[in-house]
Amino acid sequence: MAVALIQFATLVALAVLMFQVPLKGSAGTLLAGGLVYVLASTGFGLLISVFATSQTAAIFAAAIITILPAVAVLRNVRPGVIVAGRRLGGRQDLPQHVFPGDQRGYFHQGPGMGLFVADVLSLAFIALIYFVVSVVLLKKQER
Repeated sequence: MAVALIQFATLVALAVLMFQVPLKGSAGTLLAGGLVYVLASTGFGLLISVFATSQTAAIFAAAIITILPAVAVLRNVRPGVIVAGRRLGGRQDLPQHVFPGDQRGYFHQGPGMGLFVADVLSLAFIALIYFVVSVVLLKKQER
């Protein structure tokens, strides 16, 4: 998880310093959203590894399962559009769908945490579900 947060910070630093994209929103809000996104993604990987027979199979399964909806989301290229009142359930609440739209909003619109509370809470709820289901379904290992 620490590696993912370092990569996130590096990407934000590259966007701001190298590509000179101004960060109009709060850096703390962006970091909080990134942290919750990393937790949700880690929980998803853990959930996939519960069902997979090997780590290699889990990597491929997670890649396929996450790439297909993410490609569908990439067709939505409306940067900076914030959709308030997002509902739980369905494709719109996969972590790879919620956070990129929020991230564009942090850079383009500069809102505070108020507009993204629903999305961050949605991601936190998804992460919690992933972790709880993974722990419940994980078979006890021999010692």
